[in-house]
Amino acid sequence: MSIKRMGLTAVAVLGLGTAGIVVAPMAAATETGVASTCGYRVLWGSSAVKEEASPSATIRKWKHQGDLVTGPCFELRHPPSGTKWTAVFCTCAEDGIGWMNSVSIDYRWQEG
Repeated sequence: MSIKRMGLTAVAVLGLGTAGIVVAPMAAATETGVASTCGYRVLWGSSAVKEEASPSATIRKWKHQGDLVTGPCFELRHPPSGTKWTAVFCTCAEDGIGWMNSVSIDYRWQEG
């Protein structure tokens, strides 16, 4: 999956084809990176941090109810499943950005 933060568009590569993903930005981005950091609290007993914003993506880490997570303040929707995903910072992900199911976390604050 690749994300073009400047245009706030995203494309997911699924098998041999490509499917568009709708991006719902929560903050402005800059050429050098994300301008804001958002904080969230995990609502579910256990919630997966995935490599990509997809129900079938590889799980990289588990977060648990009450844990605080931070991310670059953007979300996207996986069209085939309709699931909305929130980007979170995670050294466990190849690009440093993991994805959590948006209904499993609650927005708490924003910096920047």
